[in-house]
Amino acid sequence: MHNKSASDHQGMSAATKKLRCRAARRPPAAQPTVIEMKQYAPDALHSQATWRYEFGHWMDYARAPTGLHFRRSEHSDFTQAMRTDASVLRKGAGVGRSDPGALVERRKELLQAYAQEQEALQQATDPEQVLASRFGALGLDLDAVRRSLRRHSSWGKLPVLGDQRNRRLCDLATACEQSDGQGLVAALINLGDASEWTDVANHGLPRMLSDLFGSATGNVVAGFRAGYGHTNDYYRRPGAKQSECFANLTCILGSGDLFFEWVVSRFTPKMRDVFVEAMQ
Repeated sequence: MHNKSASDHQGMSAATKKLRCRAARRPPAAQPTVIEMKQYAPDALHSQATWRYEFGHWMDYARAPTGLHFRRSEHSDFTQAMRTDASVLRKGAGVGRSDPGALVERRKELLQAYAQEQEALQQATDPEQVLASRFGALGLDLDAVRRSLRRHSSWGKLPVLGDQRNRRLCDLATACEQSDGQGLVAALINLGDASEWTDVANHGLPRMLSDLFGSATGNVVAGFRAGYGHTNDYYRRPGAKQSECFANLTCILGSGDLFFEWVVSRFTPKMRDVFVEAMQ
């Protein structure tokens, strides 16, 4: 077993067995003070991500305002932030139930944007410069993005020859430019390739990002539909969506990965701001 301590919060090179007590909505004083390690390998990225995620659930209880809620994430400011971010995520991906006509037009815009950018990349005499310029306009360094993808996704295992890596980077840049959370997760996780999907599960951060989007939107954007998330039945529990968002934010923002931190700030800025303030 592993004690929760300040050093653990910094290092977080561990993993967990699920803390079932949170489903029972115990008050902070009743929360366990250890995370059980069990079969998880401390040096595995999946284990480290899972540990931070579970630590986030514990911190959610620990940061709860006295006498208001059992969990910090159930407070009105975080709940409203989640709803605001969820609305933007749905509109950005062109999914949901509100204004069907506008959503159809949005999906057409997205399809056109992805196709145009892929065509431009294919015609470019210097694809590297095109990608560097596009990520640079977003405030991102292309080499830093590549390092993040090698560590936290299956991008580095794509064939070196050919243009598969650049095509994936192109879609990733388009998703970021268009604020398309569904397209972002698709670019990180090739849902049509079972072996890649399984490999990504062993990395951690794309899985947690999918769960973050899915938790905020009730699986309308990414989440369970992408294979990484919770069921709609689970989200019917009071506070479940907020709790999962809080835990996933702890995992991603505690990873030290600048690209995924940027993604959180870009796609879920309201929740990110409330979360950071709550953790001060």
